[in-house]
Amino acid sequence: MIQNLDFLQGKKFFLSRGDLLVVENKIKEIFPPGKGKGGEMVFDGSEYLGVPAFVNSHIHLLDTLWKEKWMGKTIPQLFSSSGWKARHLQDIQHGKGDAWIPWITKGLKELVRSGIATACVFVEEGIHGIQLVHQGAQNLKIAPHLVLLGRPIQRPVCKKELEKILSSCQGIGLGSTGDFSDEELLLMSRFRHSALLATHIAEFQKTSNFERALSLYGAHFLVHGNYLSPEEWKKLADCQIPVIHSFRASQTFGLDTPDLLYLENLNLLWALATDNLMLNSPNLLREIAFVARALHRLHGNLPPEFAVSLLASITYRPAQILGFSQKGVLEKNFESDILLFRKSPTLLPLENLWTFIFRGDFGDLEYICLQGKLIKRSDIQ
Repeated sequence: MIQNLDFLQGKKFFLSRGDLLVVENKIKEIFPPGKGKGGEMVFDGSEYLGVPAFVNSHIHLLDTLWKEKWMGKTIPQLFSSSGWKARHLQDIQHGKGDAWIPWITKGLKELVRSGIATACVFVEEGIHGIQLVHQGAQNLKIAPHLVLLGRPIQRPVCKKELEKILSSCQGIGLGSTGDFSDEELLLMSRFRHSALLATHIAEFQKTSNFERALSLYGAHFLVHGNYLSPEEWKKLADCQIPVIHSFRASQTFGLDTPDLLYLENLNLLWALATDNLMLNSPNLLREIAFVARALHRLHGNLPPEFAVSLLASITYRPAQILGFSQKGVLEKNFESDILLFRKSPTLLPLENLWTFIFRGDFGDLEYICLQGKLIKRSDIQ
């Protein structure tokens, strides 16, 4: 039982106060403040603000051991098929994968310390990369709920490898559909009813692979879309295909980023994520603050309801994209992944959601309720 807690309730994040009864990773009941009954433990939440734990819907975890190795390199030097990252990832296939395991563990700890309860990890290097992530997670007492999207490495892509990959993860996450033939994309699309299919699209430049991603591959969601045309955005909205954006990662290299207010007006489902751990911290508070300032600069102001959209973009919207209907909302019968921020002067006034978006800081995050357990953030080392 978390008593007398101020918390952001529901999908509109209204400031409420109450007693939250947590049972087996669910919010079983919300009582008026001080009226709660039940629970094995009582925690006084009167000094805290409760926020839904975050969902990071696009990260590359294998890159954790290469923090800041991107500096001084161009996009082709880093990310082409023969670039720096691809060459170094080949060590995993050559029996040198053990070097990644402690860094994967460190990366997962960083996710939890960043308030992330659920993470969608795009995993390179086929089954070898997926096995490394599983091994890194085994070293933790508690880890985020991981949605792993693997990537085939055999060419041509074969059904046997896809089945092996999908036996250990939840889907396929491609770097680009342009890396694969029509036949290979159609083969992968046969798994779309039992696995999540995603791909990066138009990240660095305009692409001729947009239609292939939809009609041949059958992607459930896309990543980036920095250089999609208005017609392509409208088609995504009409087809109800969500897109996940990473503004800080893209703007590190001076790439374009979409106007999210335009996407809102199209009723397109979008979310924010942090992308590559080599480039970027998995700090979603920094991400939404960065995006808010960039869009404020573009438009001169932002509508009040867009604050709700920004917080939704790192909580229940990405959860919905990943297929979870009971994550990312503090409400009865939803999962009880909750962040408890001390009500420091930085966060006041609590009623103004923009204040949390612009000034929220993990220095004030003291407790994380994850998988039904209340964890002190300082204990995650």
